Amino acid sequence: MKFVPEFFEITSPSVQQTAEYIQKVYSETNIKNIKKKQTVTRHLNVEIEPLESKNTIVAIKTEKEELTLDSILKKQENISKEIAKTIDFVQLKVNPLGEIIRILNQDEILNKWYPIKRKLTNEYRGKSFDAYVSGIEKKIENHDALLEDFKQYRLFGGLFNAICFEHSTDASKYNQRDRAIDNFIFNTTLHFKESVLLEKVGEREVTLKVKGDFDPEKNDLKVVMNEFDKKGIKEESKLKLKKYSGSYLIDKNSNVIKNMQLTTEVAYGADYYKKIEYSLQKQIK
Repeated sequence: MKFVPEFFEITSPSVQQTAEYIQKVYSETNIKNIKKKQTVTRHLNVEIEPLESKNTIVAIKTEKEELTLDSILKKQENISKEIAKTIDFVQLKVNPLGEIIRILNQDEILNKWYPIKRKLTNEYRGKSFDAYVSGIEKKIENHDALLEDFKQYRLFGGLFNAICFEHSTDASKYNQRDRAIDNFIFNTTLHFKESVLLEKVGEREVTLKVKGDFDPEKNDLKVVMNEFDKKGIKEESKLKLKKYSGSYLIDKNSNVIKNMQLTTEVAYGADYYKKIEYSLQKQIK
């Protein structure tokens, strides 16, 4: 019989830490039996420097990024690879809960962006491309918008998910948080109520489990249905959340994340299905 404690407190690392991670984001969309797949794999070097204020300064360097899209999206693949260079090094301030609160090198990111923008606009043309580049630029120039983007699971949200507090095996409002995933249904953001519960405390590791459900107050289902209508997908059924679950494996002594994974799946009748898998794996030196 396994004994699971009722509470366990996770805190931010108290001493300087350096960790290397393999981050993967895999997405699969099936629209009327036409599948589109995308995989992003990043090799991250993460340096964590605690401050006396109990905040933390974090430097994240992307040592390598591999992006694979379906052949029909090769143009988008090339554009995405160039844009990714703007954030191949970021410095962040993280609060005691383990949540990003400030981007410290936004000016550096902007200085990388402008020459990349010039290169892209010399190579590509079109209204949709111009709108896409304009949207990217507005986000990079706006600190708060870029900060929210960094909090997405596809970027740094898995590493900094505000999990530094006392966890319990019992669900309550204290271990719930609002989670938004951008562009989940075409260009529409989906909102979730996410909970993180204590699952197991071992001699060296702590396991947390992640669950989620649709946020009925924040999701505008009319907007979602309109997106399906534009694609010619008309169903009597509602949008269904088939899965939202994952886990964290955390070093008990250092409080550094060793492994994180999350799978989300939604379906709309028989003509639409989407799955996104996020994962982080700490590398052993």
